[in-house]
Amino acid sequence: MTSLFRDADPPGWLRWTFRLLALGIGALHTVIAIQSQSMNEDGIAYLDLGQAWWSGDWDAVINITWSPLYAWIVGGAVHLSQPSVWWEFPVVQITNFFIYALALLSFEFLWRQLTRSYFAPPAGEGEAARFPPAVWLAIGYSLFIWVSLNLIAVWAVTPDMCVAALLYLAAGYLLKSAAPDAPRSAAWLLGLMLGLAYLAKSALFPLGVAGIALTTLISGSTGTRWARLGRSLAGFLIVAAPMVAAMSISVGHPSFGDVGRFTYLKHVNGMAWPQWQLT
Repeated sequence: MTSLFRDADPPGWLRWTFRLLALGIGALHTVIAIQSQSMNEDGIAYLDLGQAWWSGDWDAVINITWSPLYAWIVGGAVHLSQPSVWWEFPVVQITNFFIYALALLSFEFLWRQLTRSYFAPPAGEGEAARFPPAVWLAIGYSLFIWVSLNLIAVWAVTPDMCVAALLYLAAGYLLKSAAPDAPRSAAWLLGLMLGLAYLAKSALFPLGVAGIALTTLISGSTGTRWARLGRSLAGFLIVAAPMVAAMSISVGHPSFGDVGRFTYLKHVNGMAWPQWQLT
């Protein structure tokens, strides 16, 4: 046990223990959700929107409140599996579990990048006091499990777990972009992940732009900073711009989504939950 806290790298079995623990708890939550036929109002809207996309109902697919990415995923799972009425909600819950597993892999990518930064000695300084690697690993997995199961929830039929997975990847690529030997693809992938996060939830449009702006704070020459900013912005716009254009044409004015207004009306003004095509 003493050597566990002295080793430079945590043993592989410890990582797999935490990984299986996270997957096991998530699977337990999924089983309970399946048994209770768990569903919520948001989930019904995303299922209907997904059905519109997969059935080719192009007049109904552009929606300024419910974003398309999660609708594509859950709608695709139902469309491809063609479940019975009883199995439709369980198929969605099983799909949510797979998204949760991908979020775990995304978080592991982020934590690896953060670990390299955390254990890299500052230039010109001696060895700083840090958590032992095994403790640091435990902190990472504990944070993931707590956030995923308490703040997001595996059983919640919302795009939040998708957003979390994509933001983990984006944050990881942001850290990777700061490395001295960072490949050019890191900035591209940062923008792509933030663009996909916007397709999962429209609030990520301004937050994505803010994330891209953070690349200018990474050290380097002026030319390097501008090139990094340009690559990440291009990656973001490749994914996000078509949906922004479609929404703007649909409502007749520039718009990246109007979920903020809907959220205020619903949770502050107490508006009744509308049918998804009326938003």
